[in-house]
Amino acid sequence: MFYTSGTTGQPKGAVLSHRNLLAMSLNYLAEINPVVLGEALLHAAPTSYGSGLYMVPHVLGMDAQIIPESGLFEPDEILVLKGISFFAAPTMVRRLTGAAKAAGGTAPRLKTIFCGGAPMYVVDCKAALAVFGPKLTQIYG
Repeated sequence: MFYTSGTTGQPKGAVLSHRNLLAMSLNYLAEINPVVLGEALLHAAPTSYGSGLYMVPHVLGMDAQIIPESGLFEPDEILVLKGISFFAAPTMVRRLTGAAKAAGGTAPRLKTIFCGGAPMYVVDCKAALAVFGPKLTQIYG
């Protein structure tokens, strides 16, 4: 059971089969982000939503799972981590982009940010790509 509010905004559970989870995981590993030993999946978003769903391909790849020490989405805490991928809503990407710009960096330690949960404004997408390079994957829709 995967919990979501989907397009209606009303909480609901969606049943995902093992076959569905396997297909999603294999497609993720083939097309979005191959898992490499020594890297990790950061859970800066709720694990009951996108972050938890992307745990499956990372478990298949024997990747480490990280919960931020703060227990929150704190851009400065994330920018110092190395070899991580994570799920983020567009607002989180915008905040992380601003923090990286303020720090004068490009966040070279990040591997992949998969963005979803809502549409992302083009201007925010371009700003994130300018700061992080080709590390952003939009998965909404």
